[in-house]
Amino acid sequence: MEKGLKEGLKKGAEDKAIEIALKMLDNGSDVNFIADVTGLSVEKINEIKK
Repeated sequence: MEKGLKEGLKKGAEDKAIEIALKMLDNGSDVNFIADVTGLSVEKINEIKK
């Protein structure tokens, strides 16, 4: 059960980072800056950018 909780929290944190990245993209922020702020990879940001 603890493992499931940790995985759920990790997934929730990633979902929130993606949500923030999308808002930053909409506001014209640089991909490298977004990666630095959110902890997402540049590749992941370019993937969600499409």
